[in-house]
Amino acid sequence: MELIKTVSKQGELIITDQVVRIHLAGLESRTMVRSAIVAIDYNLTIPSVFGFGGGASLVFHAQSGDQLRADLVKPKIAKEIMQLLGF
Repeated sequence: MELIKTVSKQGELIITDQVVRIHLAGLESRTMVRSAIVAIDYNLTIPSVFGFGGGASLVFHAQSGDQLRADLVKPKIAKEIMQLLGF
């Protein structure tokens, strides 16, 4: 079940009850199981100006050392994602 669906520089970012997934160009996608996520880095890369949302980068870190990166996510949604995942 999709809990959050938004866009990022890399593609469509989808958070479900089981996984974090980014649909890239074409049919390719990158997926990380939620239970494997040990940390999330949040970086505000473009501040909100004149009411436009700005952009933030999220880097999801797995126990295995793998990383999943989503750039230019709206900061409000990025914070919702972090809260949903418990960070």
